[in-house]
Amino acid sequence: MLRVNKSLGLGDIFLILFLLVFSVYSYTYITKFFILVENLQLKIFSEKKEETFPLLKDFEILRNGVRIVVQGRKVFVLESTCQNKNCVKMGKISKAGQFIICAPNKVVIKIVSQNLPIDTLGF
Repeated sequence: MLRVNKSLGLGDIFLILFLLVFSVYSYTYITKFFILVENLQLKIFSEKKEETFPLLKDFEILRNGVRIVVQGRKVFVLESTCQNKNCVKMGKISKAGQFIICAPNKVVIKIVSQNLPIDTLGF
């Protein structure tokens, strides 16, 4: 037989049930949201050229003296012919809206999402 503590009223039980249902709903909604965001692409802008690559496979690419590496769904600049190497020092990027710029070599590396606009991700 269920033994209820006398300090718990009917309102408390409804509140606990509401919080449990809300938690389960929130978990499934957030999980579904993050599955949608997984469809990320790499965009590389150099001179007058724009290229798009999926972040599904590991690869290296050389554009205007900048060696770009995709490894484990993270993007980074391994080496560059520019003098100050700020693009190499920026490290790895992996989320939509993040970018790396090498101004001397005129290269912009950006991660974009096909499913959700960047404003939704930032919010």
